[in-house]
Amino acid sequence: MERDMTNSHRTYLSGTALVIALALPTTVLAGGKMGEIEPVVVTPPAPMTQPMTWTGFYGGLGVGYGRGVSSTDISRNESEIMLFVEDPSSTNQSFNPSVSGFIGSARLGYDVQRGNFVFGGLIEGTLGKISGSDSISAELTEPDGPRPASLEGREDVQSEISPSNINANASYSNLMSVAVRGGPLINDGNTLLYGRLGLSRAKLEVELPDANGSSTGTGVNVGLGAEHLLTESISVFAEYNFHDVGTSFSVSSGGNDWDVKGKGLHTVSMGVNFRF
Repeated sequence: MERDMTNSHRTYLSGTALVIALALPTTVLAGGKMGEIEPVVVTPPAPMTQPMTWTGFYGGLGVGYGRGVSSTDISRNESEIMLFVEDPSSTNQSFNPSVSGFIGSARLGYDVQRGNFVFGGLIEGTLGKISGSDSISAELTEPDGPRPASLEGREDVQSEISPSNINANASYSNLMSVAVRGGPLINDGNTLLYGRLGLSRAKLEVELPDANGSSTGTGVNVGLGAEHLLTESISVFAEYNFHDVGTSFSVSSGGNDWDVKGKGLHTVSMGVNFRF
């Protein structure tokens, strides 16, 4: 009977322990006190974001300023006129109008990024004229003595060949360029420093007292620039370019031959590119 009481006592203790275990929440011993187990929260990894890239098409608008020089020489090649003037060397006159002006530009290009280097190509056109004027004094006087026989009876020759002042205007317009560019990225890949090389062409026009002429010149375009990404689709740029658009042509005015020579343009510009 004592054995039965012992078994009953063990059964009672086991049942009591089971009830307590089921009744109490899951606990752990924390700092010497019983505390509830915090549920483990699994945070999913953040989605990978695509880094900003320079690869793709872009279009841009800009404003700028250009300066240049054109050289215009006047030469009188008729021998009878050369004999008529007191100082034959004075028949060769020249003026060099400095041209300058503001221009607007539009461009379309494509870039490729390879690591920390970007290269690509672009085509660019401008609106506006880079123009200027100059004047020279070309007063020629008749020497003492008889006129050459070939000029007898030609009282109008002196006024035709020697106006007191010659004014001329020169201007460059329709400046266009096709170029490649490339350079390294800095500032965590947000800023591009690049060089530019290509071809440019522009129309040079001159206006003389009683005539005008024009010609289109084509030459090398070299430049330097920087572009900075503001967002994935918008960037700002600044550039310097030299356009070797010099051209040579002749214009006849007042019986004289004018040799016109373009000497190229220097431009600086800034603007915004939109990537798509």
